[in-house]
Amino acid sequence: MATEECIEQNNCESTIEEDIVQEVLTAEQALTLVFVVIVSVSIVAFLYHKYNERRRKQESLGLKYNFALPKEVCQYAELLKKEPEEGSAAYPDWHKNASTTLFRRAVMDLMIYPQILKDHQRHERLYKTGIVLDLHEDIKRAKMLIEKEIAMVQQEAELLNPGWGRVIFAQARKRKEQLDVMRAKQEAEKAKLMALKAEKKLKEEQKRKEILEKEKEAKRREKLAQELIAEEEKEKARKGKKKN
Repeated sequence: MATEECIEQNNCESTIEEDIVQEVLTAEQALTLVFVVIVSVSIVAFLYHKYNERRRKQESLGLKYNFALPKEVCQYAELLKKEPEEGSAAYPDWHKNASTTLFRRAVMDLMIYPQILKDHQRHERLYKTGIVLDLHEDIKRAKMLIEKEIAMVQQEAELLNPGWGRVIFAQARKRKEQLDVMRAKQEAEKAKLMALKAEKKLKEEQKRKEILEKEKEAKRREKLAQELIAEEEKEKARKGKKKN
């Protein structure tokens, strides 16, 4: 009987130990799961932080592809709303104003289209090599909009003056070249003026320094002269005492 009781006691203790081990293993698994969750959340938070940091850096560096159609688009749209009946007294002035505005619109389109096309070609080359930048979709959209804008200008030019749609951008290109020459000349004159101002300022600064140096030298000489006079007076005083 005692032996059976010992066996039963040992079995009971063994069962308790197994339960404790299972509880320990379950606790370890729970800790592991918590650790995995914490690490996963930390990684996601880190990646999100780095993404936002990169976006903020891009915005601070001006890397957002800001694109807007020329203001002449809205100006021309407003003119269309006020279009008078053809043949009326007001129509000739309106037609002239509309043609002028549309031509300016074509010139401004040519101001921005080459850069958009260049940016699009560069990003397409990167895209084909597997490099996708954040600006890629923005540039594709900008290219699509400017191409639609150019087609719209040609259509409106044809409606205003039959045949003009085929040549409006050739005329606008010549005008743009004239404006580029004028702008380059103005910038050169501005740069020359700034250089002259800088040179004048430098000369004035040098002159001011020379005046200060002269004043400083004059003060130094005056101080030295006073010291010499004082020394001479002391010497005379010593000689006078010796005679007495």
